[in-house]
Amino acid sequence: MAACSLSLTVGEEPKFVVVTGTHPRHLAFADHVISNLPGLAAWIQVRDNRALAPQTLREKIRSFFTRQRRRILTDREADSLRPVYRTEGFFAAIAHCRHHTLAKKKSIARAEKKLLKHLPCCAPESDLISAGKGVECITVDGLDNPEALALLERIKPFLILDCSHADYSSTVFEKSEGAALRFSSGRVPDFSGADGIWQALYHRRIDGLGAGVHFVNQDGSVGLFLQRCCLALTGRETAGMIYLRSLMAGAELMVKATKSILKNPGRITAYEPLPGKASTPTFGAFDRHMARAVRRDLASGVLMHELEKLRAF
Repeated sequence: MAACSLSLTVGEEPKFVVVTGTHPRHLAFADHVISNLPGLAAWIQVRDNRALAPQTLREKIRSFFTRQRRRILTDREADSLRPVYRTEGFFAAIAHCRHHTLAKKKSIARAEKKLLKHLPCCAPESDLISAGKGVECITVDGLDNPEALALLERIKPFLILDCSHADYSSTVFEKSEGAALRFSSGRVPDFSGADGIWQALYHRRIDGLGAGVHFVNQDGSVGLFLQRCCLALTGRETAGMIYLRSLMAGAELMVKATKSILKNPGRITAYEPLPGKASTPTFGAFDRHMARAVRRDLASGVLMHELEKLRAF
């Protein structure tokens, strides 16, 4: 990656806003960031799906089927199935949903139950996790929601710390004073995006199993990279467990990157990937065939074998 320098203007009392989803892993991410950044002023939880407001009978029927589908798939996951449906047909889309999307969700859910059940922030009463820490918490359908925009305009955050992959618009940046940082699974820039960990597992790139933090551009795309790391693994982890460890490493990187920016805002060292050297898979780029290959590799002990090769010196 090529290094570059940039600067940000910091006020006397810089404030931060953390943006996450609503799953237990997001609660753990927010709890770590809130506990380690005293200047954090608000926490915005973004739901997976947006509610519809049907008007006509046709919209009501469509709304009914959409609600049933959303019990299984989010809007973004459903969008990833459309190219498969157009090119390969209905049954191929169903197979993609079964072998990748649902299997991925189950793997993460099992890992959450195993790794996060002991954390107080993931208890059923954790909705008030931010109470007593001076952090305001709201739950919205998206960052362009009027309630979220009003909160951003009132606080004027210096940095937005994102772990939700929510859609950004120019309005969001107009309401804030600085920039937005986003967590990315996978060791950036070689592997990032929605399926960074799964992409690294498919290519058997142990060095790609990590986490990263990068800026978000005005159009919502991936910006310059700030921090990245690799994960310490035993070889017995599932894909879901590796993803959760990547997320918690990303929470630590987010705190580290924010403190580094505050320490020297006039000279921030960031990195941009070299032309032709970066691979940033988009959502849906990881298909069902690759998902089956990853499950087969993990079941046959390929991860343990790759780790043993690194230690055989």
